[in-house]
Amino acid sequence: MEDLEKELKLSVVNELEDHINELSDALNGKSEDQISEEDINLIFRVAHSIKGNTRASGFDELAEVSHFFESKLMDVKIDHTRYNEKYHDLCLSYLDLMSVALEELNKDIDSKIDINTFINSIEQMQESKTTKDKPIPKEMIHPTRQKLSGNFLLIDDDESILEIISEYINDNFEATISTELNGQEAIATTDEERFDVIVCDYKMPLINGTEFIKMLRHSTNSNKHTPIVFLSGYKPKLNEPGEVWDNVFFIDKPFAESKLIYYIKCSLSLNKERNVA
Repeated sequence: MEDLEKELKLSVVNELEDHINELSDALNGKSEDQISEEDINLIFRVAHSIKGNTRASGFDELAEVSHFFESKLMDVKIDHTRYNEKYHDLCLSYLDLMSVALEELNKDIDSKIDINTFINSIEQMQESKTTKDKPIPKEMIHPTRQKLSGNFLLIDDDESILEIISEYINDNFEATISTELNGQEAIATTDEERFDVIVCDYKMPLINGTEFIKMLRHSTNSNKHTPIVFLSGYKPKLNEPGEVWDNVFFIDKPFAESKLIYYIKCSLSLNKERNVA
């Protein structure tokens, strides 16, 4: 191992110890009903940091398991009321796994960490959901190996959600991504650049999803008919004329990565048909 690579790995291991301490402060000695929304946000942020650091330094197993954990935690980050004993046990298991990993890596920086048990527990949680919540089958999401390409605009007032959605899209598409934190700024952005798909939170500050799509559909810019994927924690009342909602999909929060990617692919297909026409 090169000295620079080893130095980077040692630095990440030292940071891992700090992250474990943060997780311990948030979780240890608490039951599931004592975990606050602030605690969940901290756990999510720590997992995201561990994923980024370990991926950059070559600890592939820890990066993979943190990705799965972070994706699962999206359920409760979006809706804190979903946090129950199963999620609490999952968080404690993640803490235990990171603690074991730290111990092993302090002994041998090249140790391989067994993540199979933890991954299996996440898969079992997914399988226990009802049929309507099960992810879209992989063959529907990845029908070919070649990645589709697109120019995407993402709108959400939560920057951590934007990061997650951006990562999902980058993992599945050859993507150019722009982000905005509210609908007003997004409308201004659509005046300047053409997008293939817009992914938008429905309940936003300044203007909500209905106001956003009315402004967009009544505009004269190149995104007047761009497909939109709305992310919504509830089913909105669609009081506007039907044409306003053409080329629009709604995904319930919390959402699975597979479902988001599926509807983005549907949107890209609609956009392609629009361009041909």
